[in-house]
Amino acid sequence: MFYDYVDSIFNLLHVFVILLNTLGWVSEKTRRVSLLFLILTIFCWSIMGLFFGIGFCPLTYLHSEYLNFKYSYILPFSYMDHFIINIIDFNISSKIISIVSITFVFLSLYINLKKSFLLNKYIILFILLNGISSLFVVSFYDLGYLGSFKDFPIIISFILSTIMIILIFTKVKLFNQKYSRIKV
Repeated sequence: MFYDYVDSIFNLLHVFVILLNTLGWVSEKTRRVSLLFLILTIFCWSIMGLFFGIGFCPLTYLHSEYLNFKYSYILPFSYMDHFIINIIDFNISSKIISIVSITFVFLSLYINLKKSFLLNKYIILFILLNGISSLFVVSFYDLGYLGSFKDFPIIISFILSTIMIILIFTKVKLFNQKYSRIKV
């Protein structure tokens, strides 16, 4: 579309994050970074999303600010919408793109944690509940919707995300402590 140097960097960063989120679990070398990015993505979508709009992405926000300043162009709230609908020119609903994106992120999170031996029944439960609540939220609200503390489904998603992230960080910390004591 614009393809100046800065726009190209933003596009490459987006593609990098998307690939890391969806396929970072494949290699043991990228699994930890992928887990961090998956958690950051869910944090931004749901927790920051309560304050900045459902599905908020700081990278998309900065990219949109740049394009608006330089070309008077505002990206859609979702970079995936921009990429699939505007760049690839594929006619598909934004809600379907969001549903597929959420499904891939939560499935990737599950696989990453399973391959990292960090799953337990509580984490599995919260991944499932959080994934379902996120799908529910994007089915009934548009991306970028600024929720309030009166929007029950958004608050539930916010709470489930917070608990899930705390459980994962606790499990990672305990896992690292357990294996740091082993002498080789």
